[in-house]
Amino acid sequence: MSNGEKMSSKPEYTVAVCSYNMAETLQKSLKSILDQLDEKFEVLVVDDQSIDGSQEILERLEEEYEILRLIEGENENIGEARRHANKEAQGNYIITQLDMDDVYNRVIKDFVEIYEKLRKEVDKEFYLSSHGLNIASSELLENHPYRSLGYGEDKDLWMRLLAEDSIIVLDIEQPFESIGYDYGRIDHLRISYEITKVLFKSGVAFRSFLSFKLRNLDYFDDLFQILVSPLAFLNAKREGVYGLPEEVKDYRRARDMLQNETYTLRELEESYNVDLTSELSDRGKEVLDK
Repeated sequence: MSNGEKMSSKPEYTVAVCSYNMAETLQKSLKSILDQLDEKFEVLVVDDQSIDGSQEILERLEEEYEILRLIEGENENIGEARRHANKEAQGNYIITQLDMDDVYNRVIKDFVEIYEKLRKEVDKEFYLSSHGLNIASSELLENHPYRSLGYGEDKDLWMRLLAEDSIIVLDIEQPFESIGYDYGRIDHLRISYEITKVLFKSGVAFRSFLSFKLRNLDYFDDLFQILVSPLAFLNAKREGVYGLPEEVKDYRRARDMLQNETYTLRELEESYNVDLTSELSDRGKEVLDK
């Protein structure tokens, strides 16, 4: 795999992508990102030592697209891969957590434009999160790195940022179409268990999690998480707990805090007295202006 610098100038933005054994969807997903970006961007892919032919696909795409750069990961977990990607990013700002089993609408540049306009009005470093698109400065992500976690590494990051009042959530329509694998019920339950365990590994208090789920029981997944939560908690303790700031250890409180930081685009305009919509593309208005 090539680790060399291909672009003649330093990109302003890095789209950081992690991939592992995604050969069936990789090309279609990655091209949907690459085809909407220009030389202000690099697309950095950390491939976590795939064994399904993904590397060959990525190398062909790297030859085709100058803004695409490939890095080989250590094949540990998604949190490690995302941290690796952010560390290797050349851009001043990083668009993170894009998945290679989704095809993305042409709204990434619109999303970046919203972030840039907000950045001029908000007097602090912040992480702008939305449904499938997330951006922050490389400095903020360096100071708040992804931790060595599997499923749920994103929630761990959000809670830590939330405790420092460093996250803004934008409520938008889904900016992608899933083309991923059709997980069976067993796989779905396995992932649900892993997410529960990661919450406890992050430092979420067991009693607060259980209380929240019991009071908000709605789906089969909630019942399953309740049933497996003691085992997930014990295994998290055995593997090692990172810990969270006191403000967000209580799961209900953290959820409420996150909801208070969630805005539609129009609400953000009103809150910060800034025009975020007039220069959006037609597709951007359709997807981002909910």
